[in-house]
Amino acid sequence: MFEELIGQVILVLIYGLSFGCILAIISVGLSLTYGLMRVLNISHAILYALGAYMLYTVIFYLKGNFLYGLLAAIGFTAVIGLIEEKVLIRRLYGKDIDFSILITYAVVYVVTDIIKMIWGLEPKPVADPVGTTITLFGMSVPVYRVLVIVLTIAVYTALTLFLRKTMIGKIIRAGLEDRESLQALGIDPSKSFVIMFVIGSALAGLGGVLYAPIIMVFPYMGHEIIPLTFATVVTGGIGSLKGSLIGGIVLGLSASISAFIYGPIAQAMPFIAMLVVLAIKPGGIFGE
Repeated sequence: MFEELIGQVILVLIYGLSFGCILAIISVGLSLTYGLMRVLNISHAILYALGAYMLYTVIFYLKGNFLYGLLAAIGFTAVIGLIEEKVLIRRLYGKDIDFSILITYAVVYVVTDIIKMIWGLEPKPVADPVGTTITLFGMSVPVYRVLVIVLTIAVYTALTLFLRKTMIGKIIRAGLEDRESLQALGIDPSKSFVIMFVIGSALAGLGGVLYAPIIMVFPYMGHEIIPLTFATVVTGGIGSLKGSLIGGIVLGLSASISAFIYGPIAQAMPFIAMLVVLAIKPGGIFGE
């Protein structure tokens, strides 16, 4: 009995951590984009959906494997992000936040309709690329979920090193802290910001790839993730890399633990957790 309980707790924690890690990967671009450019890009969530659909396309239409689909999705969403930044997002710099919300929300609906025209309305299944489990205290734990956690740690480690060790990363960090002072020194941060936007777009696509084997790929998956990504960003602190990671983990664990204890509150619990964090620290865990 005790062993079974321990196994259930481990399973709940792994499910919560893996879900939280996916939220973190999707949200980091949204957080840094707002922190750098003061543009609230709701259309960031649609890149998550496009990443999942690109994975599906590579596997089921091009007969590639999961790794090829992952690489294709990252490349595809990076290119889409670059185009979006040049065509749309840079026109929103300095504009009122309500304007950016309206415009980027419109993009979500337009791209969702394009998704429906290309791939149809039916949900698309993507198989677990690992397909094996490990047994811990009598409970079967999907290896794929563990790999999601490991990959997220690797991605965040690489991002941290990029921001701390490279010149572009240092400019991005300086822009997050004080963009005006950076420009006063004669440094134009715009190219560095574009690079960060493209990286964030690619990570949103990666998030879609990682979540696709866990849920069905469907046209409105971008719509459904929007509230959770914003909750992740706000919980962790806007513009904070580690805030996105911790915020995602907090929300993922709150959803998983509440589903285990009392299922009906599982969907609401991440937002309750966000409100609790904001009541204690209004700027988020790592925010100002």
